[in-house]
Amino acid sequence: RNIDEQYRNNPLFYIPNDKGLPVPRFKQPDKFTFEFFTNSHRRVLENSKESNYAWVVYTLEDPSADDIKYATEQSGGDTVDLGRNLVRYHVPYNPFNDQDIDFSNLKNQVVMEKVDEVEFVFWNSKTEKFTPLSEIADGQGWIQAMKVIIKFRNLYDQPEELERIFRPIWPLYNPLDNEVRGQQNPLAGGFQGQNIRPGGNPGN
Repeated sequence: RNIDEQYRNNPLFYIPNDKGLPVPRFKQPDKFTFEFFTNSHRRVLENSKESNYAWVVYTLEDPSADDIKYATEQSGGDTVDLGRNLVRYHVPYNPFNDQDIDFSNLKNQVVMEKVDEVEFVFWNSKTEKFTPLSEIADGQGWIQAMKVIIKFRNLYDQPEELERIFRPIWPLYNPLDNEVRGQQNPLAGGFQGQNIRPGGNPGN
């Protein structure tokens, strides 16, 4: 298959741009989940069959049965509210696959415990506000900035809120300035390749 056929209707990538590079899809099935493509994976074991590229997913999940059992034992049998876990899935194997990721066969990594709520929002240059991914056409392969809001309970079970803004440095592909074969650009209101740049700067 040629490269256009491989990535046409691909669940992980858009049709390649004018340089022949597949444009990764960002996904946000709900406000507390974000799936993205990265080039920053570093292999732990030499010569392992892992790519420098990887798919990464952050999401909220309920504690495991073992977690609940351990917490109950430590509390002397009292019921313990553990909240939820912020977890990460990391997929460095065959990242340019044409099949969607099967999370049922992956092991997660707990990033943070006792989390009550997580929200991922993205800079919208039209409204100059942070909005859900769907309001910026799912990123179309390029995100200017992302804000993460985490509500959690500390070691003393007191509620806290953490807010951080991240400015991705890769991929640098800008769908408003680059052509994607056969793809119409919903942000620019026309076809890719128009010399239009988004305005506004991500704020707090």
